[in-house]
Amino acid sequence: MLDIGCGMGDVTMLAADIVGPSGRVLGIDMDAQVVESARQRMVGYGCAPWVDIEQAVITDFSSPHQFDALVGRYVLLYLPDAGATLRRLLANVKPGGIVVFHDPDIFELCS
Repeated sequence: MLDIGCGMGDVTMLAADIVGPSGRVLGIDMDAQVVESARQRMVGYGCAPWVDIEQAVITDFSSPHQFDALVGRYVLLYLPDAGATLRRLLANVKPGGIVVFHDPDIFELCS
């Protein structure tokens, strides 16, 4: 599972619970301090053996691996072109994979 904009790893830990030790989760975030804190949280939570947290720019991210699922929470609203980024990231999702995002519709809230 790929968690983009993982921040401190809240969704990453949920994903870790879903896949369990036989699965793999990769969380990415562009803030180095947040990435290090998230790594420490994974150790404390006990899922570090099957969870990796990496520093990466979401809009430029690519992986040699494909994932069963792509997830993110409160990340799309911060991207300059969320649609283009999602299209790029879909190349990292296996055919038939799951794509789930939880983001507010700020345009609806502001109208």
